[in-house]
Amino acid sequence: MDKRMSDRLAGLFAIVPAIVFYWQGRQLAAESVLFPMVLEAFLLIMGLYLLGRSFTGAGGKTDDEHLTYSRAWVMIGATAVYLIGMDLIGFYVSTSIFLIAVSWFFNDHGYTLRSFGMSALFGVVMTVAIYATFSLFLQVPTPEGLLF
Repeated sequence: MDKRMSDRLAGLFAIVPAIVFYWQGRQLAAESVLFPMVLEAFLLIMGLYLLGRSFTGAGGKTDDEHLTYSRAWVMIGATAVYLIGMDLIGFYVSTSIFLIAVSWFFNDHGYTLRSFGMSALFGVVMTVAIYATFSLFLQVPTPEGLLF
């Protein structure tokens, strides 16, 4: 699949959910509609950008554009383990582990101690940001498990 077609598909896969979420979100209370609307707007803008880029950008396949299917299967497997881990060990612990593992696996600097440290820093900072946003600011409950 060339780059233009993948951009079109990705754009459509962002625009369609944004429209569906907007349609379903009309029933939300006025005080709880802001956050979903921001996400819907982001999805719509990114989808329109990708769709526009597919018609105006350079297309075709280049030598360095190829999908490594083994990496895609690792990501699918890691996501499945993450979803199961949310209920078993808790949302924040599994999120931290998932972010650290995936960012270390997909880094471009090899599997060194330094790259693991950077991945760990990224995972912890993102988990703290997610915790602050959902638990402290929005006060949204998250799945609890054995650890947190």
